[in-house]
Amino acid sequence: AEIALLKGWIDGGAKGPAGAEPDLTRLLVPHLKPAASEKPITAVAWAPSGTLMAVARYGKIELRNADTQKVIRRLSDLPGKINAVEFSTDGKQLLSASGIAGLYGVATLWDIQTGKPLRQFKGHRDTMYAATLSPDGKTLATSSYDHQIILWETASGEQLRKLTGHNGAVYDVAFHPG
Repeated sequence: AEIALLKGWIDGGAKGPAGAEPDLTRLLVPHLKPAASEKPITAVAWAPSGTLMAVARYGKIELRNADTQKVIRRLSDLPGKINAVEFSTDGKQLLSASGIAGLYGVATLWDIQTGKPLRQFKGHRDTMYAATLSPDGKTLATSSYDHQIILWETASGEQLRKLTGHNGAVYDVAFHPG
């Protein structure tokens, strides 16, 4: 019966409903209020011990007990959206990547015990998407929307090398484990 109904509709010219055509450039979805007023999480990392986690949001990072979710320390006044967080292999430091779109990117190396920044690495011309430490912690690699990867000496903050020539934003970087 349903096939016969469809066949009859097609044979009759398959006319749609009467009235104005809908505006296909406008998305019709209901407006949903956010469930919470807290800014969304933009990055998460777990310390090697598994007992501490870093939860990043726009402009701040919360260090939390991984089991209870209780906030142990807040790291704040970071520029823009924090796009990446990573603990050092010994779990004593936290690295964050953030910045202001169109202006600059910054990686910050934090002391977990005190919550104080140990060093900042600035050199990108746009927001920083990723930052990672080499396995020995001596070299830092950062990447950005500015199409570059920069290698840094962690202890001094000195730029070691810029890797250019990418055709677009570089969203992630990694070191080989060895």
